[in-house]
Amino acid sequence: MNIMPEPFPTDHTFAVCAYKDSPYLEKCLSSVVSQIKKSNVIMCTPTPTDKIKALAEKYDVPLFINPDGNADMQGSWNFAVSKADTSYVTVCHQDDYYSEGYFAAIENFLTDDLLFLHTAYTTAYTDSDGNTEIKKSKNIIFKRIIHAVFANRWQQDKIFFKRWDLRFGNSVCCPTCTYSKKNLEQPIFTSQLKHGVDWDLYISLASRKGRIAYIKKPVAFKRIHLEAQTNQDVASGVRAREDIELYSRLWPKPFAKVMQKILIHFYNAG
Repeated sequence: MNIMPEPFPTDHTFAVCAYKDSPYLEKCLSSVVSQIKKSNVIMCTPTPTDKIKALAEKYDVPLFINPDGNADMQGSWNFAVSKADTSYVTVCHQDDYYSEGYFAAIENFLTDDLLFLHTAYTTAYTDSDGNTEIKKSKNIIFKRIIHAVFANRWQQDKIFFKRWDLRFGNSVCCPTCTYSKKNLEQPIFTSQLKHGVDWDLYISLASRKGRIAYIKKPVAFKRIHLEAQTNQDVASGVRAREDIELYSRLWPKPFAKVMQKILIHFYNAG
């Protein structure tokens, strides 16, 4: 573990979750270290490699080794949150990255009543040759329409609007999220699911007292590539099975199946 550098005077941390030797990790790490408004950055991994250690040293970022070398996605996220020594933490996925203005955009939303916040984002499509194309996908357009009724701050602590924002699928882009540790029990993620870990949490939090903030400025990049876990879960049918279960928490079960069949086309749209 690296010696902790002098922390920035902010109550927020970017916690980068690294797994094995991803070709996208450095882009993620560089994006949070290079913020216009500086914040604290740590990196966590259950699979320490020479490359991960070298990147931690290059960017002068503390590296925490998860003792559970077989930690799954949920376990890795919870470990990262636990190592953030601040009230607010952004759990960064190694495939994705952030605009230099992410922290500046969210800072004023880090209030005492916040449960978590999420932001609009842009899609980065990376092909097998490593070429990346940035574009606004149909998926993004659909999600921004859903969020239109949730963009006003006075709506963001109302249970009706918090649940409405999730009734048409998981419209929240997980890597854009920042969580309030002081208002959430630890560990934050406790789902029994494999793919829908984040949506499961958001549905639970939507019925609680507190605010879920949405920032309509796109300040993050969601990378889509062939090896992404989401693609694997879609192909295996895991996502479809779990989506039915989660829709059933928001709609009567017969209608939940209809919603899943209709909306899956929007969420899988390029």
